[in-house]
Amino acid sequence: QTENWPACFKLPTSSVFFGRCLRRRKGAHEIEPKTDLTRWRFSSVEGRQKWYYVADSEECAREQNALEAYTLGLDISKFFPDLPKASTAQEAVQKAIKFFSGLQAEDGHWAMECSGVLSLAPAILMSCYAAKISLPEEVERELLRYILSKQLPDGGWGLHLKEQSTVFGTTFSYIAIRILGLGPDHPDVVRARINLHKKGGALGIPNLGKVWLAIMNLYSWEGMNSPFPELWLFPTWLPGHPSTYWCHARHITLAMSYCYATRLTVEEDELIQSLREEIYVEDFSTIDWPAQRNNIYEADLHSAHSWMLDAAGVQNNPDYASCLKKAHEFLKASQGGFPFSNRENDWIVSDCTAEAMRTLMLLEEKCPFIEDHVAPQRLFDAVNVILSMRNSDGGFASYETRRGSRLLEIMNSSEIYADCMVDHTYIECTSSVMQGLKHFGKRFPNHREDEISDTLNKALQYCRNMQKADGSWLGRWGVCFTYGTWFGLEAFACMGYIYRGGEACKEVTKACEFLVSKQMEDGGWGEEFESYRFRKYIQHTVSQIHQTSWALLGLMAVR
Repeated sequence: QTENWPACFKLPTSSVFFGRCLRRRKGAHEIEPKTDLTRWRFSSVEGRQKWYYVADSEECAREQNALEAYTLGLDISKFFPDLPKASTAQEAVQKAIKFFSGLQAEDGHWAMECSGVLSLAPAILMSCYAAKISLPEEVERELLRYILSKQLPDGGWGLHLKEQSTVFGTTFSYIAIRILGLGPDHPDVVRARINLHKKGGALGIPNLGKVWLAIMNLYSWEGMNSPFPELWLFPTWLPGHPSTYWCHARHITLAMSYCYATRLTVEEDELIQSLREEIYVEDFSTIDWPAQRNNIYEADLHSAHSWMLDAAGVQNNPDYASCLKKAHEFLKASQGGFPFSNRENDWIVSDCTAEAMRTLMLLEEKCPFIEDHVAPQRLFDAVNVILSMRNSDGGFASYETRRGSRLLEIMNSSEIYADCMVDHTYIECTSSVMQGLKHFGKRFPNHREDEISDTLNKALQYCRNMQKADGSWLGRWGVCFTYGTWFGLEAFACMGYIYRGGEACKEVTKACEFLVSKQMEDGGWGEEFESYRFRKYIQHTVSQIHQTSWALLGLMAVR
């Protein structure tokens, strides 16, 4: 009977919606099965698992086995009679082995429920609804029982079993139980709707949820940030190409990109029209969709909103004007110099100050709608403090100039952190300062011109002095020679030392040769973090996306 089921139901999950479904409420109680559980059967071929229901009018070809009864929460005493209590560890192990051997599936593996992520069943239901795939009645009954058994006391659902109710979880499960036939006035539906409305309705759903809702014709494609489907058309060597994503992210991004590019949407019907009225606080027809792109309910935000969603041409998009203005205002408000995090941190960092200063200038140069520019004197103040932080070797440390020698390390009592007693000069900080000062000099060529020029030249000489014989630089704020070499090349590039006519200065040439020599067979780069400990390049066994990105950024800076 399973041969005509959609492929999405032929998954390696033995008990997605069967068994003892306990409603997660105060005084949890079982929800009575909606089918005769003794008539469910399970088969598995090389781990490909299928459940099927034997209709009441049909004869069961065989009795349920131990695995089926155990998974469904039925009586298993006939399969596992009570054994004497173990008196030794060996006896306990033998009892456990006997028990688990009785639960082995026919193809030799052990099956178990995949129940942690509560959005899977609703996603299957929405997929079937969009594709107009009908499910067996018995499946729909037990799916409904399963989803309702996970409803929280507050009426909502979380993303997973241990999470508080969220907009994502509640919206998905709400749509699912409506697809499964519960009406809008059903008590459990009412409770769920009250919970969702208290959270502001479905508008606060994270971006992945927005995609699902748009496919279901319950949200506008104009109300989400673009997944940049064009990225798939770029050459795969491009840093950050989607082909380099983690496998799950890659496939999800590919599907999202296709749906977004084609504006895939189900046909409007009575259920869709009704859901539009149910899951939102506002009238659906009056919603300002572009304003919802970054509207995420606080409890749903597990990962910070990616600035990359705003990066590509964002300065030309009026929908993001407010976003960039607020970023500009934040940077202005954060200036002391500029600390490592926010103004409350209140400890100036050389590269943070240089990078924030450069970002402020770029925002004002690239975004004509930003009219309230930072006062030039504040940029002068940033430059002044940067110039005061130069070390005698021409480079820059992080928080302050170096105050003592390496001999201070004999006072290191931490035993777990090496080289922590002195704020060393770093290639990363020096390079960031150089890039910031160089950009500043183009906009304000007359402010401390000679001192800035002297600082840049001495900083570049520091970079020359710190380059290793193999062409690399040691990075300390990332792993390690790959990271440092990227910053070294950026420093030379901002001073105009790049390839011209196929040739470059010896420092740039050696650095590029070093990076190219570390490229792995698959095209990527990978360096062990132990490189820092031993102060020599240690090849990783596999290439890594961040190492590959750093290497390419360095190479591209001087091409």
